[in-house]
Amino acid sequence: MICKGVPLAGSHRHTRICYHWVSLQQLWHGYSYAASSMYSVMDEAEKALDFLTFFTDLKVVADCRMTVNTMYREGKNLALESPLSAAQSMLDMVVQSHEGW
Repeated sequence: MICKGVPLAGSHRHTRICYHWVSLQQLWHGYSYAASSMYSVMDEAEKALDFLTFFTDLKVVADCRMTVNTMYREGKNLALESPLSAAQSMLDMVVQSHEGW
């Protein structure tokens, strides 16, 4: 629920309810894979790595993907925010790492 009587019916990257948000991946774009950072903070290393690897493996989702030169393309538009969020996710994984990773 977003608030009393208002359900979260669609995917949105700003929600605090990570598990619910992740269950609605059909509407995700590249920046959504910043969920990797959230899973790092929650000590769920395998899920963090899965999201980061999916994005950096150049998978196409909704005509969006990271390019080989690490830019990000949505249709014909290039953007930098998604590669930067992927870099932040990598840093978050390192900062959250501990024995056993």
